Amino acid sequence: MLEVVATWELDAELDLPERYFRRHPAEDALRGGGAQVLLGGRGAGKTMLARRLVAAENPLIPASRVALRDAFMAAVRRIKTLEPKEADATARYLILLGAFQALIEENLLQGSDIRELARGFAAKLDPRLEDALPLAFNRTLVFEIFGAPGAGRAARASAGQAVAMVESRIAKVLEGRKALVLFDEAAERVADAGALDALRDDALTILLAAADRLSRSPAGAVIAPVLMVRPDLFERLPEHARYPWAERTCDLTWTPERLRDMCGHRVARATDPKIADADIHADVVLKKMFRSARDVMDKERASRFSGYWNFVWRRTRARPRDAVHFLRAAARAAGYAGRDDIDAAALAEADRQQSAYLRRELTDELRADIADIDDVLSGLVELDRREMTAQQLMAALEGVLTRIEGSEAISGARRVIERLFAVSAIGNVADDGRKRREIFKFLEPAAEFDYGGAVVFHPGLARSMELAG
Repeated sequence: MLEVVATWELDAELDLPERYFRRHPAEDALRGGGAQVLLGGRGAGKTMLARRLVAAENPLIPASRVALRDAFMAAVRRIKTLEPKEADATARYLILLGAFQALIEENLLQGSDIRELARGFAAKLDPRLEDALPLAFNRTLVFEIFGAPGAGRAARASAGQAVAMVESRIAKVLEGRKALVLFDEAAERVADAGALDALRDDALTILLAAADRLSRSPAGAVIAPVLMVRPDLFERLPEHARYPWAERTCDLTWTPERLRDMCGHRVARATDPKIADADIHADVVLKKMFRSARDVMDKERASRFSGYWNFVWRRTRARPRDAVHFLRAAARAAGYAGRDDIDAAALAEADRQQSAYLRRELTDELRADIADIDDVLSGLVELDRREMTAQQLMAALEGVLTRIEGSEAISGARRVIERLFAVSAIGNVADDGRKRREIFKFLEPAAEFDYGGAVVFHPGLARSMELAG
């Protein structure tokens, strides 16, 4: 069992999601069309869920996946220069292309339907947009619409005319089906992400407005564009962009029980691919991995295992990818020690590795908003303590930012604090004299940072920074 766990892939897209992952309630919400904005932190499983939806063999719900950065970092540069109505129509055009791609990939279109729809798409909205399309959609689809390079082009129609025509035609073709167009933020790990930050916000705002407009068109009943995005990115968009989606938003959140069930399911399927879901008992599977759950009497076993799992849960920030990394590291450490189960020493070694991994993950995630995040964290090492007041952290950040930017930046310090709290790099401490509680966003999604209270670094990050306490 441990040998299998030790070879796990971290990213769902590199593994077999249909075999290894448990169905999350958010999946049903998306399939049913009841939700069109999926909020999930990095590593929460958005890409895995997108791949499951695309891979599902359901002719009534064809789905296509468009990498959000590829589609809009290329196209928004063109769209932003258009008049608002043209920009809105062009974004709707991209959504319709996604639905068209889903129908082609599922072989749900006859040749005559393909030609008719392609003629509608070929009434180009803006000559500059074609250069962006190959990044967003497969080349075969682009050639189907526009023809091979150098081929003649259809006459250009107005944005409103072209989109209205295609919406009506694709609604007719999709009758009885509902196409999902999944805009996934995958592939955002880029060194220059900070430089794309403002453009990304514009892209999300334009996409949401276009999706809302499309929902009121003839195609609105049969096409469901789905935006899969991190909560912090969504929350910072203008309120007018977020408001229409208040009732169509769901969270990809994980409780300790649900994440434990997912991990147990994955272990069971890794060791026996043919095992039925009904025969998988997650706790039984996971307990076989832990020495503490095997070496004690039955009456103590549950509490011992619960303690071990709570340790894993708090170190992995309630994210499947982090949990996979932790269990993989623990399995490898046990294997190196010649054991066939995970003991306290293996967990300690996994915790050490998780700390370094967590810092890399957090810096990658934060670099999109804070280009100098590596320098910021290195500067905070001088604090040499895990816990402090919010004002002490603010002062330390102001000093770090002054050295980095060459000028005092109080507003910048507040922005860094808010971002650190949003990704659970830091939390608050609630202490009424009788009970102490650490409040992290991943444990309490509704929590807001308290500038009047004490601040604590996530234990894994604190360990990687070698902070005292």
